[in-house]
Amino acid sequence: MRFMTLLRRQPHPRVTLLATGGLIITVLLAACSGNPNAGANGNQSSTFVLDPTPNNIPAFPSVTLGAWIDNMTPVQGDNDTLYALVRAQPPDFKTAATPIPNVTVQTDTGLHGVTDADGLAAIPFQASAPPGQPLLIHVTASAKGVTVTTTTFYTTLSSKGATPTPKPHH
Repeated sequence: MRFMTLLRRQPHPRVTLLATGGLIITVLLAACSGNPNAGANGNQSSTFVLDPTPNNIPAFPSVTLGAWIDNMTPVQGDNDTLYALVRAQPPDFKTAATPIPNVTVQTDTGLHGVTDADGLAAIPFQASAPPGQPLLIHVTASAKGVTVTTTTFYTTLSSKGATPTPKPHH
């Protein structure tokens, strides 16, 4: 009710509102009046057909690597953990990906570890990046003749008034 009272008192907002509404209606009518079968030059069909045998689709990698930090916002000096998961994907996708044990995982920050029977490497480290600046960590692993890389990050908080990410109950 107050909105309508405001529009009655001041003619300029009312004119602006009417002009905006008219513009929107004009655009919608123009969009709806076009030929739905016209292409870019007005005479070609715009029907989309997916090629059932494309030649340019890259193959899914036979080895995958995922990496994440346990606490993405540690207080400077806190202990944290980098996790890396290495898995093998069957080329036919008929079965689930399987873990690859005993793979060395290393980072550009000097961290390294080895995957366990579940394909998981847990690499402890101390958060030492400058507070407030995200630190990118490039993670690399080689298995079955394939080298894979990925990137993760964390942002260190200052020890003064910091509120770290809450830990879920394990």
